[in-house]
Amino acid sequence: MNLNKEQIKQAKSNLPENVVEILDSEETASLLIKIGKKHHLNIDQIGKMAIVVRLFIVGIIKPNDFNNTLTKETGLSTDVINLVTYELNQEILNKIRTAMKEATVQPKNTSAKPESLETSQPEKKEEISTADTFSQKTTSNYGLPREKVEVTDKSTATTPEKTTETPPRHDPYREPIT
Repeated sequence: MNLNKEQIKQAKSNLPENVVEILDSEETASLLIKIGKKHHLNIDQIGKMAIVVRLFIVGIIKPNDFNNTLTKETGLSTDVINLVTYELNQEILNKIRTAMKEATVQPKNTSAKPESLETSQPEKKEEISTADTFSQKTTSNYGLPREKVEVTDKSTATTPEKTTETPPRHDPYREPIT
């Protein structure tokens, strides 16, 4: 991979702070080493795997190309790469996904206002209320057209019921009881 440090820094600067913290944490590095040792990767392969994961998180490697790039860089078989990818997804990438979701729900406050204006005029913030939407969707009436239906009791209905008796069918697998 022919990338310079400036491209990586620029891509990393576009990430939210909490994602960068997870990416640069010692816990992530120890998880990468643990996954590499579990699948019997040597230290060079673990290092290349860490680089590919970092480039993937930063956004330089696309999701469709992740397994192919990891296979090409580490020289491992696709079966081992699939196992490694599964564990990377479970251990590291799920944390990154949740951090990205939190970052999109809580955007950064980049507007610089003097403190006197902030205290005198509180801003109206529109919050995404997932609990309200969830409770609306789980009720039985959400999204259904409202129709009035008359319900009548069959015992009080005046129309006589038609009964037609059907003769019992002959079952070839049952023998008559004698």
